[in-house]
Amino acid sequence: MTWKIAKENIRLKFYAYFTKRLGLQKYRRGWLKGDCPSCGKHNKFGVNISQDRTNCFVCGYNDKPEDVICKLEKLDTFQDLRAYLNDYD
Repeated sequence: MTWKIAKENIRLKFYAYFTKRLGLQKYRRGWLKGDCPSCGKHNKFGVNISQDRTNCFVCGYNDKPEDVICKLEKLDTFQDLRAYLNDYD
């Protein structure tokens, strides 16, 4: 598998995680919008997977998407993250 295909596969799994597990909805310009996992404010958290960014417009939480998943699911390594994301096809 080429790097480009592998990277796109990871993006699709991130998208599936954020929409299925966290319930984020499509917003605009590539952003997903939903409740902040840090402060809990309704519809104030955004994720842009293609830009590798997240942001809460209330508390300022802004980890990278993979770091958000690792913190929420208590994962330590990238291998753990990849194994976990295999459930989100």
